[in-house]
Amino acid sequence: MSRKLSMFLTAVFILSFCLSSLAVERTQRLKLELGGDFTFSYDDYDQLGFDQGSITSFSLSPRFGFFVGRNVQLEPEVSLAYVSDESFGDDFEVLRVGFLFRVAYNFMPHQKAFPFIFLGIGMTGNSISGVSNEATSIVAPEVGLGVKAFIGRSSALRVAIKFIHEENSLGIDNVDANSLNVSAGYSVFIGR
Repeated sequence: MSRKLSMFLTAVFILSFCLSSLAVERTQRLKLELGGDFTFSYDDYDQLGFDQGSITSFSLSPRFGFFVGRNVQLEPEVSLAYVSDESFGDDFEVLRVGFLFRVAYNFMPHQKAFPFIFLGIGMTGNSISGVSNEATSIVAPEVGLGVKAFIGRSSALRVAIKFIHEENSLGIDNVDANSLNVSAGYSVFIGR
């Protein structure tokens, strides 16, 4: 099923790229995007039929983006996250504050919705319960794709799928993590 989904998404983006020469100028008039995403995750672990606990996390990511070209957008983002790890004998909490710098390319084949792709890098400070010297996590890269669907004249729902590679994950030295995230958010576009 995941292969069919990836083939479908690839076909959608190839079609969008071909249609981008016919793009509307809607976002040209709307130069600034203010928005944010909310992400929630709950992972439950079992090993050989025995409960090994869970990891719960949620994050809020306020974002603003501004267009530097017809389809190119810069999107600095602040992320606030909370992680509770009660798995495999662990029991700790992590509070994370990070900054991510993202470049997005928006395909604009339709007036009501348009797909986008993005690439980002950043870093995150971590505060772990019971630990005094946490490492700073480095996010490099964050790669993803999504769609913005307008509701009304100047607001849109935003859904994205992103792959994130993180070094010193959760503030632990030499621990790398790869994750696939789905996020949903809301954006307001402000003209010149």
